[in-house]
Amino acid sequence: MSHSLYVVGCCSTFKIMTDKDLILKTMISIPIRNPDTYYTPDSLHTVILKEKNRDEIEFLIRQIIKEKPELLKIEKNIGLPFAVSPTGLVESFLKNGGFEKIEFDFKEKEEIESRKSKVDLELAERMLKEYPKTKWFARIGFFIAVVLGLKELVEWIMQ
Repeated sequence: MSHSLYVVGCCSTFKIMTDKDLILKTMISIPIRNPDTYYTPDSLHTVILKEKNRDEIEFLIRQIIKEKPELLKIEKNIGLPFAVSPTGLVESFLKNGGFEKIEFDFKEKEEIESRKSKVDLELAERMLKEYPKTKWFARIGFFIAVVLGLKELVEWIMQ
């Protein structure tokens, strides 16, 4: 997962974006974009994510395709690197939180599962600590039951 975050916005309206969200945002940011406009890792590198090399940008694009294939159309030209174009779903995907929301939800789910595991472990440890006591109570109860059973048997035989 990409961990670089970018603050996009003005004044008090800020949105944190991951590299993948920034790539998608850049692709749809041209107001009058030709539907046949395709982006390559090189073309995106010249506009955004200049601190990353071409291979890192290509890796991010491939992650987008792997995680949300419906967001990008892939164009392959012989002799050229692959190129992608955003679909009509990108804008609503970004408005709904984009990859940042997916990563946040994933981290939140992991945190909940981690807390649940800790609680389960503490409960299991408590049960193990109480097990010897419970075992002795069961033995004592069994002993009392045998004694009472023998007492009843002796009384029944005596009659």
